[in-house]
Amino acid sequence: MALEDLKRRYGELQNLLNTPLSQTQGGLLGNIPQGTILGASLIGQGIQGRDPFSAFIPAFAQTAQLQKYLTPKKEALKSAYDPQKGENVFATESEIIAKGLKPVQTGNVTRFNPETGSFEIIPAGMVKQQEENFNQASIIQGANDQFNFVGNRIKELVQQTPTGTVGALVSAIEGVGDQLSQAAQQLGIRTGYQVQDDSLINSAIEKASGLKEDAENFARVKSQYINLAYIMARQKEPTNPRLSDADIARQLDRLSVGQSRQKQLAALDEVLMTENKEAQRKYESLTGQKIPTFTEEDKKKKDQVRDPLGLLK
Repeated sequence: MALEDLKRRYGELQNLLNTPLSQTQGGLLGNIPQGTILGASLIGQGIQGRDPFSAFIPAFAQTAQLQKYLTPKKEALKSAYDPQKGENVFATESEIIAKGLKPVQTGNVTRFNPETGSFEIIPAGMVKQQEENFNQASIIQGANDQFNFVGNRIKELVQQTPTGTVGALVSAIEGVGDQLSQAAQQLGIRTGYQVQDDSLINSAIEKASGLKEDAENFARVKSQYINLAYIMARQKEPTNPRLSDADIARQLDRLSVGQSRQKQLAALDEVLMTENKEAQRKYESLTGQKIPTFTEEDKKKKDQVRDPLGLLK
């Protein structure tokens, strides 16, 4: 029995010593099989005059303890900024040093760019500035659309009105009164402007319309001229939350009555062209893009919505 037991124990030892290299654990002993380490421990026990087989359990425990101390611990992941990728990543301390990663950048915003079809990380301050630019550009585009619509409509009505120059222009502006009111309200006239110097505005209205302050329809015409001037001024100063009487008066001066219908139409064309060029310049400086063009089809659609029965034609 003693001989059989000896053979069995020897076979168990051989199995442990035959641990393949593919099962190594890394670290300082990464290229040495665990069986070899265990064998070395058993031989050490034998050299000390002990029975190698009786020392098997202590040697096995010693090997496990050795592996524990010499196997490197897994490094924890940390947040870092990869300047090459332009994004925050997770990496170990060793990877941060080896790749030259930087501390995490705070105050960034991740958003989807529909033009590139990918996500991008940009500073929050830049996002805020872009939002402000977008809001200004939206005001400019809205005011430009409204001004083109009512401006072209005024020109049409001036050409269709059989009365003289003054009467034609006043009738035309009265004819788009509802559109002017709606456009001015959309651009914020209720909170963005209130007449303070009535004499200054009345004087500018008289000059622009040719009507005297005591005319029967002066109050109605005054309101409509102010709406038109507000649209023009809002386009000039999209960041100004409250316009002054002087701002409105300056725009009214540009609408002063001409000597003939042809000159008045030419003046309206000049104002439209100037406003469109200025709107294009401002819009492009804010967005880097051309302002969407106000087309004849756009005007027809607005006519259908605001004048479905064609009463203004």
